[in-house]
Amino acid sequence: MFLPDASSNPVYYPHVVVDVDERVRIDFLQPGRSKAEDCQTAAVVIADSVRARCPDCRVATPNCSSKLGPDFERWLSEEPVAIPTARLLDGVAVYRATDTKIALAACREADRLIGGGQSFGATCYPPNTARPRPSAPGSPLADIWKPVFGLLIFLMLSGFASATADYVIVRRNFMRTHRMAGTQGNFPALHEVLSGFVAIDPGSVEGRESALELRNRVLKRFFDVLVTVPLLLVLTPVLLFVALCVLVTEGRQIFYLSTRYIGMNRPIRVLKFRTMVRDATSPRHKLDERFMRDGYLDIPVSCEVYTPIGRILERLQIVEIPQLINVLVDGLSLVGNRALPKKNIELLAQFPSWERRFDSPAGITGISQIVGKLNLMPAQRLRLESLYSKVYLEGSIMKCDLIIIWHTVAGVLLRNKGITLDRAEALLRSCLSGK
Repeated sequence: MFLPDASSNPVYYPHVVVDVDERVRIDFLQPGRSKAEDCQTAAVVIADSVRARCPDCRVATPNCSSKLGPDFERWLSEEPVAIPTARLLDGVAVYRATDTKIALAACREADRLIGGGQSFGATCYPPNTARPRPSAPGSPLADIWKPVFGLLIFLMLSGFASATADYVIVRRNFMRTHRMAGTQGNFPALHEVLSGFVAIDPGSVEGRESALELRNRVLKRFFDVLVTVPLLLVLTPVLLFVALCVLVTEGRQIFYLSTRYIGMNRPIRVLKFRTMVRDATSPRHKLDERFMRDGYLDIPVSCEVYTPIGRILERLQIVEIPQLINVLVDGLSLVGNRALPKKNIELLAQFPSWERRFDSPAGITGISQIVGKLNLMPAQRLRLESLYSKVYLEGSIMKCDLIIIWHTVAGVLLRNKGITLDRAEALLRSCLSGK
Protein backbone atom coordinates (compact mmCIF):
# COMPACT_ATOMS: atom_id res chain seq x y z
CA MET A 1 0.00 0.00 0.00
CA PHE A 2 1.43 3.37 -0.99
CA LEU A 3 1.54 6.09 1.61
CA PRO A 4 3.09 9.46 0.83
CA ASP A 5 5.54 11.20 3.06
CA ALA A 6 3.89 12.98 5.97
CA SER A 7 3.57 16.73 5.64
CA SER A 8 1.94 19.39 7.72
CA ASN A 9 -1.60 18.30 8.50
CA PRO A 10 -1.83 15.65 5.76
CA VAL A 11 -5.15 14.09 4.83
CA TYR A 12 -5.33 10.49 3.59
CA TYR A 13 -8.09 9.28 1.29
CA PRO A 14 -9.14 5.57 1.29
CA HIS A 15 -9.47 4.31 -2.31
CA VAL A 16 -10.35 0.81 -3.48
CA VAL A 17 -10.85 -0.34 -7.08
CA VAL A 18 -13.09 -3.35 -7.83
CA ASP A 19 -13.56 -5.09 -11.18
CA VAL A 20 -17.06 -6.56 -10.95
CA ASP A 21 -16.70 -8.38 -14.27
CA GLU A 22 -15.06 -7.76 -17.63
CA ARG A 23 -17.44 -4.84 -18.26
CA VAL A 24 -17.67 -2.76 -15.11
CA ARG A 25 -15.12 -1.27 -12.73
CA ILE A 26 -16.12 0.51 -9.52
CA ASP A 27 -13.94 2.99 -7.66
CA PHE A 28 -14.77 3.41 -3.97
CA LEU A 29 -13.45 6.67 -2.57
CA GLN A 30 -13.99 7.97 0.95
CA PRO A 31 -13.38 11.39 2.52
CA GLY A 32 -9.92 11.96 3.95
CA ARG A 33 -8.65 10.81 7.33
CA SER A 34 -6.21 12.82 9.41
CA LYS A 35 -4.14 9.72 10.25
CA ALA A 36 -2.53 7.34 7.79
CA GLU A 37 -3.36 4.40 10.06
CA ASP A 38 -7.07 5.24 10.01
CA CYS A 39 -7.00 5.46 6.22
CA GLN A 40 -5.22 2.11 5.95
CA THR A 41 -7.77 0.48 8.23
CA ALA A 42 -10.72 1.92 6.28
CA ALA A 43 -9.31 0.88 2.90
CA VAL A 44 -8.36 -2.63 4.01
CA VAL A 45 -11.75 -3.21 5.65
CA ILE A 46 -13.51 -2.11 2.45
CA ALA A 47 -11.38 -4.42 0.33
CA ASP A 48 -11.69 -7.39 2.70
CA SER A 49 -15.44 -6.94 2.99
CA VAL A 50 -15.87 -6.84 -0.78
CA ARG A 51 -13.69 -9.94 -1.22
CA ALA A 52 -15.71 -11.80 1.40
CA ARG A 53 -19.01 -10.94 -0.27
CA CYS A 54 -17.91 -11.23 -3.89
CA PRO A 55 -15.21 -13.91 -4.34
CA ASP A 56 -15.33 -13.57 -8.14
CA CYS A 57 -14.61 -9.85 -8.08
CA ARG A 58 -11.06 -8.60 -8.60
CA VAL A 59 -10.07 -6.16 -5.87
CA ALA A 60 -6.97 -4.07 -6.40
CA THR A 61 -4.56 -3.30 -3.55
CA PRO A 62 -6.18 -0.76 -1.18
CA ASN A 63 -4.63 2.65 -1.59
CA CYS A 64 -4.21 5.73 0.60
CA SER A 65 -2.96 8.99 -0.83
CA SER A 66 -2.63 12.46 0.63
CA LYS A 67 -3.03 14.06 -2.79
CA LEU A 68 -6.04 13.67 -5.04
CA GLY A 69 -6.05 14.37 -8.75
CA PRO A 70 -8.65 16.74 -10.22
CA ASP A 71 -10.94 13.85 -11.19
CA PHE A 72 -10.89 12.38 -7.69
CA GLU A 73 -11.56 15.76 -6.09
CA ARG A 74 -14.55 16.22 -8.35
CA TRP A 75 -15.83 12.73 -7.50
CA LEU A 76 -16.04 13.66 -3.82
CA SER A 77 -17.59 17.06 -4.55
CA GLU A 78 -21.19 17.80 -5.46
CA GLU A 79 -20.25 18.93 -8.95
CA PRO A 80 -21.54 17.00 -11.98
CA VAL A 81 -19.15 14.47 -13.51
CA ALA A 82 -19.13 12.81 -16.92
CA ILE A 83 -19.61 9.26 -15.64
CA PRO A 84 -22.24 7.56 -13.43
CA THR A 85 -21.64 7.82 -9.67
CA ALA A 86 -23.43 6.79 -6.51
CA ARG A 87 -23.35 9.11 -3.51
CA LEU A 88 -22.93 6.93 -0.43
CA LEU A 89 -23.26 7.61 3.27
CA ASP A 90 -19.48 7.83 3.55
CA GLY A 91 -17.95 8.59 0.20
CA VAL A 92 -18.74 7.85 -3.41
CA ALA A 93 -18.82 4.89 -5.82
CA VAL A 94 -17.81 5.67 -9.41
CA TYR A 95 -18.86 3.34 -12.22
CA ARG A 96 -16.58 3.03 -15.22
CA ALA A 97 -17.04 1.01 -18.40
CA THR A 98 -16.10 1.26 -22.06
CA ASP A 99 -19.76 1.92 -22.78
CA THR A 100 -21.26 4.64 -20.58
CA LYS A 101 -24.69 3.06 -20.94
CA ILE A 102 -23.42 -0.16 -19.34
CA ALA A 103 -21.87 1.81 -16.49
CA LEU A 104 -25.11 3.70 -15.92
CA ALA A 105 -27.14 0.48 -16.01
CA ALA A 106 -24.80 -1.05 -13.42
CA CYS A 107 -25.10 2.02 -11.20
CA ARG A 108 -28.89 1.98 -11.35
CA GLU A 109 -29.05 -1.78 -10.80
CA ALA A 110 -26.89 -1.48 -7.67
CA ASP A 111 -29.05 1.41 -6.48
CA ARG A 112 -32.14 -0.76 -6.90
CA LEU A 113 -30.63 -3.83 -5.27
CA ILE A 114 -29.68 -2.05 -2.07
CA GLY A 115 -32.88 -0.03 -1.84
CA GLY A 116 -31.21 3.28 -2.67
CA GLY A 117 -32.46 6.78 -2.13
CA GLN A 118 -31.54 9.77 -0.05
CA SER A 119 -32.66 8.07 3.15
CA PHE A 120 -30.02 5.40 2.53
CA GLY A 121 -27.40 7.69 1.05
CA ALA A 122 -26.80 5.35 -1.90
CA THR A 123 -28.38 7.22 -4.80
CA CYS A 124 -27.17 6.68 -8.36
CA TYR A 125 -26.61 9.86 -10.37
CA PRO A 126 -26.41 9.79 -14.18
CA PRO A 127 -23.56 11.63 -15.92
CA ASN A 128 -23.53 15.42 -15.84
CA THR A 129 -26.07 15.82 -13.03
CA ALA A 130 -25.74 17.49 -9.64
CA ARG A 131 -24.88 15.06 -6.84
CA PRO A 132 -25.88 16.46 -3.42
CA ARG A 133 -24.44 14.78 -0.37
CA PRO A 134 -26.92 12.83 1.79
CA SER A 135 -28.12 14.67 4.85
CA ALA A 136 -27.28 13.26 8.27
CA PRO A 137 -30.39 11.85 9.96
CA GLY A 138 -32.03 14.32 12.27
CA SER A 139 -29.80 17.25 11.42
CA PRO A 140 -32.61 19.87 11.70
CA LEU A 141 -33.05 19.00 15.37
CA ALA A 142 -29.37 19.58 15.97
CA ASP A 143 -30.03 23.28 15.38
CA ILE A 144 -32.16 23.39 18.53
CA TRP A 145 -29.26 24.40 20.70
CA LYS A 146 -29.91 25.22 24.32
CA PRO A 147 -27.55 24.72 27.27
CA VAL A 148 -27.32 21.07 28.40
CA PHE A 149 -30.50 19.99 26.58
CA GLY A 150 -29.03 21.10 23.26
CA LEU A 151 -25.83 19.20 23.99
CA LEU A 152 -27.84 16.10 24.87
CA ILE A 153 -29.81 16.20 21.61
CA PHE A 154 -26.68 16.86 19.57
CA LEU A 155 -24.76 13.93 21.05
CA MET A 156 -27.70 11.57 20.68
CA LEU A 157 -28.17 12.48 17.02
CA SER A 158 -24.45 12.25 16.33
CA GLY A 159 -24.19 8.82 17.89
CA PHE A 160 -27.27 7.53 16.11
CA ALA A 161 -26.20 8.98 12.76
CA SER A 162 -22.79 7.31 13.09
CA ALA A 163 -24.56 3.97 13.49
CA THR A 164 -26.93 4.40 10.55
CA ALA A 165 -24.45 2.92 8.06
CA ASP A 166 -24.23 -0.26 10.15
CA TYR A 167 -27.98 -0.80 9.84
CA VAL A 168 -28.19 -0.31 6.07
CA ILE A 169 -26.51 -3.61 5.24
CA VAL A 170 -28.96 -5.54 7.42
CA ARG A 171 -32.01 -3.83 5.95
CA ARG A 172 -30.63 -4.28 2.45
CA ASN A 173 -30.15 -8.01 3.02
CA PHE A 174 -33.66 -8.34 4.44
CA MET A 175 -35.15 -6.55 1.44
CA ARG A 176 -33.10 -8.64 -0.96
CA THR A 177 -34.22 -11.89 0.68
CA HIS A 178 -37.91 -11.08 0.76
CA ARG A 179 -38.55 -9.15 -2.40
CA MET A 180 -35.55 -9.40 -4.71
CA ALA A 181 -34.89 -13.13 -4.93
CA GLY A 182 -34.02 -13.99 -8.51
CA THR A 183 -34.16 -10.38 -9.71
CA GLN A 184 -30.51 -9.43 -9.79
CA GLY A 185 -30.63 -8.42 -13.43
CA ASN A 186 -27.54 -8.47 -15.59
CA PHE A 187 -25.10 -7.60 -12.82
CA PRO A 188 -25.30 -10.45 -10.27
CA ALA A 189 -22.21 -9.36 -8.29
CA LEU A 190 -23.23 -5.75 -7.74
CA HIS A 191 -25.25 -6.27 -4.59
CA GLU A 192 -22.34 -8.19 -3.07
CA VAL A 193 -19.87 -5.44 -3.90
CA LEU A 194 -22.07 -2.64 -2.61
CA SER A 195 -22.63 -4.45 0.66
CA GLY A 196 -18.88 -4.23 1.15
CA PHE A 197 -18.89 -0.42 1.00
CA VAL A 198 -22.30 1.11 1.65
CA ALA A 199 -22.31 -0.05 5.24
CA ILE A 200 -19.34 -2.06 6.37
CA ASP A 201 -19.94 -4.13 9.46
CA PRO A 202 -16.96 -6.48 9.79
CA GLY A 203 -18.37 -7.93 12.99
CA SER A 204 -21.50 -9.29 11.35
CA VAL A 205 -21.85 -12.84 10.03
CA GLU A 206 -23.10 -13.23 6.47
CA GLY A 207 -26.25 -15.22 5.98
CA ARG A 208 -27.60 -14.45 9.46
CA GLU A 209 -29.21 -11.10 8.79
CA SER A 210 -32.95 -11.15 9.37
CA ALA A 211 -35.76 -8.88 10.40
CA LEU A 212 -35.17 -9.91 14.03
CA GLU A 213 -31.47 -9.11 13.84
CA LEU A 214 -32.27 -5.77 12.27
CA ARG A 215 -34.63 -5.01 15.15
CA ASN A 216 -32.02 -6.04 17.69
CA ARG A 217 -29.31 -3.95 16.03
CA VAL A 218 -31.44 -0.83 15.92
CA LEU A 219 -32.86 -1.23 19.43
CA LYS A 220 -29.48 -2.01 20.95
CA ARG A 221 -27.72 0.94 19.32
CA PHE A 222 -30.56 3.33 20.08
CA PHE A 223 -30.57 2.19 23.71
CA ASP A 224 -26.78 2.60 23.93
CA VAL A 225 -26.90 6.18 22.68
CA LEU A 226 -30.02 7.07 24.66
CA VAL A 227 -28.46 5.91 27.94
CA THR A 228 -24.84 6.90 27.33
CA VAL A 229 -25.38 10.59 26.63
CA PRO A 230 -27.14 11.46 29.92
CA LEU A 231 -24.74 9.15 31.78
CA LEU A 232 -21.77 11.07 30.42
CA LEU A 233 -23.34 14.38 31.37
CA VAL A 234 -24.13 13.20 34.90
CA LEU A 235 -20.78 11.47 35.41
CA THR A 236 -18.58 14.27 34.04
CA PRO A 237 -17.84 15.62 37.56
CA VAL A 238 -16.89 12.08 38.63
CA LEU A 239 -14.57 11.73 35.64
CA LEU A 240 -12.86 15.01 36.45
CA PHE A 241 -12.51 14.16 40.14
CA VAL A 242 -11.10 10.70 39.46
CA ALA A 243 -8.70 12.08 36.83
CA LEU A 244 -7.45 14.60 39.39
CA CYS A 245 -7.01 11.86 42.01
CA VAL A 246 -5.01 9.68 39.61
CA LEU A 247 -2.87 12.65 38.61
CA VAL A 248 -2.12 13.61 42.23
CA THR A 249 -1.44 10.09 43.50
CA GLU A 250 0.21 8.46 40.49
CA GLY A 251 1.12 11.29 38.13
CA ARG A 252 0.81 10.99 34.39
CA GLN A 253 -0.53 9.06 32.46
CA ILE A 254 -4.09 9.42 33.71
CA PHE A 255 -5.70 7.29 31.02
CA TYR A 256 -4.82 3.96 29.47
CA LEU A 257 -5.33 3.37 25.74
CA SER A 258 -5.38 -0.12 24.29
CA THR A 259 -6.28 -1.47 20.85
CA ARG A 260 -9.13 -3.93 21.26
CA TYR A 261 -11.33 -5.73 18.75
CA ILE A 262 -15.10 -5.19 19.06
CA GLY A 263 -15.63 -7.36 15.95
CA MET A 264 -13.57 -9.87 14.03
CA ASN A 265 -11.97 -7.13 11.91
CA ARG A 266 -12.94 -4.03 13.84
CA PRO A 267 -10.22 -2.62 16.12
CA ILE A 268 -10.79 0.47 18.24
CA ARG A 269 -8.72 2.32 20.83
CA VAL A 270 -10.41 1.61 24.17
CA LEU A 271 -10.12 4.34 26.82
CA LYS A 272 -9.83 3.58 30.54
CA PHE A 273 -8.38 5.11 33.66
CA ARG A 274 -4.88 3.86 34.36
CA THR A 275 -5.05 1.49 37.32
CA MET A 276 -1.66 -0.24 37.04
CA VAL A 277 1.95 0.79 37.43
CA ARG A 278 3.59 2.17 34.30
CA ASP A 279 5.72 -0.91 33.63
CA ALA A 280 2.90 -3.40 34.18
CA THR A 281 3.36 -4.91 30.72
CA SER A 282 7.14 -5.31 31.06
CA PRO A 283 8.66 -8.83 31.26
CA ARG A 284 9.46 -8.20 34.92
CA HIS A 285 5.87 -8.83 35.99
CA LYS A 286 5.25 -11.76 33.57
CA LEU A 287 1.51 -11.10 33.45
CA ASP A 288 0.88 -13.24 30.38
CA GLU A 289 2.74 -16.19 31.87
CA ARG A 290 0.91 -15.90 35.18
CA PHE A 291 -2.63 -14.96 34.21
CA MET A 292 -3.26 -15.65 30.51
CA ARG A 293 -5.76 -18.49 30.14
CA ASP A 294 -6.26 -19.55 26.52
CA GLY A 295 -7.03 -16.06 25.28
CA TYR A 296 -8.45 -14.48 28.43
CA LEU A 297 -6.10 -12.36 30.53
CA ASP A 298 -7.79 -12.01 33.92
CA ILE A 299 -5.53 -10.26 36.44
CA PRO A 300 -6.84 -10.32 40.03
CA VAL A 301 -7.07 -6.99 41.82
CA SER A 302 -4.72 -8.33 44.46
CA CYS A 303 -1.88 -8.44 41.90
CA GLU A 304 1.08 -6.19 42.69
CA VAL A 305 0.78 -4.31 39.38
CA TYR A 306 -2.32 -2.43 40.57
CA THR A 307 -1.81 0.94 42.20
CA PRO A 308 -3.65 1.69 45.49
CA ILE A 309 -6.13 3.99 43.76
CA GLY A 310 -6.30 1.56 40.85
CA ARG A 311 -7.64 -1.18 43.12
CA ILE A 312 -10.42 1.14 44.27
CA LEU A 313 -11.30 2.08 40.69
CA GLU A 314 -11.36 -1.58 39.65
CA ARG A 315 -13.53 -2.72 42.55
CA LEU A 316 -16.04 0.08 41.96
CA GLN A 317 -15.80 -0.36 38.16
CA ILE A 318 -15.09 3.36 37.80
CA VAL A 319 -12.22 2.37 35.53
CA GLU A 320 -14.80 1.57 32.83
CA ILE A 321 -16.56 4.97 32.78
CA PRO A 322 -14.32 6.55 30.08
CA GLN A 323 -15.43 3.78 27.71
CA LEU A 324 -18.77 5.56 27.44
CA ILE A 325 -16.95 7.75 24.94
CA ASN A 326 -16.13 4.61 22.93
CA VAL A 327 -19.83 3.74 22.97
CA LEU A 328 -20.72 7.01 21.24
CA VAL A 329 -17.73 7.34 18.95
CA ASP A 330 -16.64 3.80 18.06
CA GLY A 331 -19.77 1.66 18.25
CA LEU A 332 -18.89 -0.16 21.47
CA SER A 333 -22.02 -1.31 23.31
CA LEU A 334 -22.98 -0.96 26.96
CA VAL A 335 -23.55 -4.72 27.13
CA GLY A 336 -21.72 -7.38 25.16
CA ASN A 337 -18.81 -9.76 25.15
CA ARG A 338 -15.53 -8.25 26.23
CA ALA A 339 -13.42 -6.51 23.57
CA LEU A 340 -10.10 -8.35 23.28
CA PRO A 341 -6.57 -7.56 22.05
CA LYS A 342 -5.42 -9.29 18.89
CA LYS A 343 -3.02 -11.65 20.67
CA ASN A 344 -5.87 -12.92 22.85
CA ILE A 345 -8.07 -13.57 19.84
CA GLU A 346 -5.32 -15.64 18.22
CA LEU A 347 -5.23 -17.88 21.30
CA LEU A 348 -9.01 -18.39 21.20
CA ALA A 349 -8.72 -19.99 17.77
CA GLN A 350 -7.97 -23.33 19.43
CA PHE A 351 -11.62 -23.63 20.48
CA PRO A 352 -14.29 -24.86 18.03
CA SER A 353 -16.69 -22.16 16.84
CA TRP A 354 -14.74 -19.57 18.83
CA GLU A 355 -15.66 -16.83 16.36
CA ARG A 356 -19.32 -17.01 17.44
CA ARG A 357 -18.54 -14.66 20.32
CA PHE A 358 -17.98 -11.92 17.72
CA ASP A 359 -21.43 -12.30 16.17
CA SER A 360 -22.58 -9.56 18.57
CA PRO A 361 -21.05 -6.16 19.36
CA ALA A 362 -18.53 -6.06 22.20
CA GLY A 363 -19.59 -4.25 25.36
CA ILE A 364 -18.42 -2.68 28.62
CA THR A 365 -20.19 -5.22 30.80
CA GLY A 366 -21.49 -8.63 29.85
CA ILE A 367 -22.66 -12.06 30.86
CA SER A 368 -19.18 -13.20 31.91
CA GLN A 369 -18.72 -10.18 34.15
CA ILE A 370 -21.86 -10.87 36.17
CA VAL A 371 -20.75 -14.45 36.76
CA GLY A 372 -17.20 -13.41 37.55
CA LYS A 373 -14.39 -13.79 35.05
CA LEU A 374 -12.17 -15.54 37.57
CA ASN A 375 -14.97 -18.02 38.32
CA LEU A 376 -15.09 -19.30 34.74
CA MET A 377 -12.82 -21.60 32.81
CA PRO A 378 -12.02 -20.28 29.28
CA ALA A 379 -14.25 -22.90 27.61
CA GLN A 380 -17.14 -22.01 29.95
CA ARG A 381 -16.70 -18.31 29.31
CA LEU A 382 -16.56 -18.82 25.57
CA ARG A 383 -19.74 -20.92 25.73
CA LEU A 384 -21.55 -18.13 27.60
CA GLU A 385 -20.33 -15.49 25.17
CA SER A 386 -21.39 -17.55 22.16
CA LEU A 387 -24.81 -18.04 23.72
CA TYR A 388 -25.12 -14.28 24.24
CA SER A 389 -24.37 -13.77 20.54
CA LYS A 390 -27.09 -16.30 19.72
CA VAL A 391 -29.54 -14.20 21.72
CA TYR A 392 -28.41 -11.14 19.76
CA LEU A 393 -29.11 -12.92 16.48
CA GLU A 394 -32.25 -14.83 17.38
CA GLY A 395 -33.73 -13.64 20.68
CA SER A 396 -34.78 -10.71 22.82
CA ILE A 397 -31.52 -8.80 23.20
CA MET A 398 -33.05 -5.87 25.10
CA LYS A 399 -34.50 -8.14 27.77
CA CYS A 400 -31.12 -9.84 28.08
CA ASP A 401 -29.16 -6.54 28.25
CA LEU A 402 -31.46 -5.06 30.88
CA ILE A 403 -31.05 -8.13 33.09
CA ILE A 404 -27.26 -8.00 32.72
CA ILE A 405 -27.22 -4.28 33.54
CA TRP A 406 -29.33 -4.95 36.65
CA HIS A 407 -26.92 -7.62 37.88
CA THR A 408 -23.93 -5.38 37.08
CA VAL A 409 -25.30 -2.46 39.08
CA ALA A 410 -26.29 -4.77 41.95
CA GLY A 411 -22.83 -6.29 41.94
CA VAL A 412 -21.14 -2.91 42.20
CA LEU A 413 -23.49 -1.28 44.72
CA LEU A 414 -24.35 -4.31 46.86
CA ARG A 415 -21.02 -6.10 46.43
CA ASN A 416 -22.78 -9.24 45.22
CA LYS A 417 -20.50 -12.12 44.32
CA GLY A 418 -22.26 -12.73 41.02
CA ILE A 419 -24.54 -15.43 39.68
CA THR A 420 -23.70 -19.06 38.98
CA LEU A 421 -22.80 -20.44 35.57
CA ASP A 422 -26.01 -22.48 35.41
CA ARG A 423 -28.12 -19.44 36.24
CA ALA A 424 -26.32 -17.39 33.60
CA GLU A 425 -27.02 -20.00 30.93
CA ALA A 426 -30.66 -20.21 32.02
CA LEU A 427 -30.91 -16.41 31.82
CA LEU A 428 -29.60 -16.38 28.25
CA ARG A 429 -31.81 -19.25 27.11
CA SER A 430 -34.87 -17.52 28.55
CA CYS A 431 -34.16 -14.61 26.18
CA LEU A 432 -34.12 -16.77 23.06
CA SER A 433 -37.19 -16.71 20.83
CA GLY A 434 -39.67 -19.39 21.74
CA LYS A 435 -37.90 -20.24 25.01
